[in-house]
Amino acid sequence: MNDLFYFLKEVRINAYADDEQIYASDKDPVKLEMKLQCQLFKADQWFGMNGMITNPDKYQAMILGIQIKLHVQFSKYRRHTDPNGRNDKMK
Repeated sequence: MNDLFYFLKEVRINAYADDEQIYASDKDPVKLEMKLQCQLFKADQWFGMNGMITNPDKYQAMILGIQIKLHVQFSKYRRHTDPNGRNDKMK
């Protein structure tokens, strides 16, 4: 059984076979990025605990909103560091 749904509390998840999509919304694009980065870190932990290997080079992000308000550029996700600067203990 895929229990990733219970592990990630701040986002919604679509899952099909080995493809997972997480999504969220927020009026503040910076808060949205931080939320998604944090949840990606937790998802990577879950995949590692379940014997799976992720490929962050294939991670993608899409932002929907009013163009005038969107001035955020998503940073490259780093596998071994969470958004709060702590090291990933699963190295």
